[in-house]
Amino acid sequence: MIKKLIRLTAIKGWKDGLAKWALFYLLILGFDLVIEYTLVGDLDKRFWRLAAVVLFVSTPFVWLAFALVTHLDNLQFQLAKLAATDMLTGLPNRRAFFEKAQQAHLNGQNGVLLVLDADHFKQINDTYGHATGDSCLCAIADHLRGRLRADDIVGRLGGEEFGIFLPNVSMEEATEIAEQMTQRISVKPDGDSEQLNLTMSIGGERQRTDLELDQLYRRADLALYAAKKAGRARFFWWRPDIAPTTEITGDIEHTLMPPRKTA
Repeated sequence: MIKKLIRLTAIKGWKDGLAKWALFYLLILGFDLVIEYTLVGDLDKRFWRLAAVVLFVSTPFVWLAFALVTHLDNLQFQLAKLAATDMLTGLPNRRAFFEKAQQAHLNGQNGVLLVLDADHFKQINDTYGHATGDSCLCAIADHLRGRLRADDIVGRLGGEEFGIFLPNVSMEEATEIAEQMTQRISVKPDGDSEQLNLTMSIGGERQRTDLELDQLYRRADLALYAAKKAGRARFFWWRPDIAPTTEITGDIEHTLMPPRKTA
């Protein structure tokens, strides 16, 4: 209730401010006139004097109240934005991504959910340190942003795992976008003369009327693991023959759905 009151009272431009100031002025003047009429009676000779007094006395306090409320509204907006943002990459975090993807899933059709994971990322952290790993994650985020459409939804799901929801897209378009994501990403961390080359493995599933978003995610996740098993740096669509449990050779352990990646 208080948040709604703050949002309603906060100023959103000079026209909005003037309109709200005029409204508050009339409310204060009306309240004062009622009190004066109750105590004195006839207001014919006092109306303009009261109007002027209310104008000069109330205006500074009304604008001060507007400034405070607008500041509170901005703080609430910034806090909400911080709570929904991954601080390292600037992408929406896991909760914010799935909230946006769920809304798109409910409101649209012909969408595609992609789950992406950086290949051999544990080796990067172990060999070059977590600071270099962070630089690589930021480079991946920039790589994804540069290849998405305006309405596409992208977020960091955790660790080196990312999610993308493509609304209103054909299988051919989604395949082209996903395959662009698997292209090599070159990263040269600050203070390091060595250039690193990253790749992404991706799994995807088409939006279906009989599947909830979490079911799409599970299927896309399984397709991702199949792409990892097939050699990484590639995109796989989910297929019925992809088993719920997938064992991947290399630096990924045997994992049961829904998995958490380490490479």
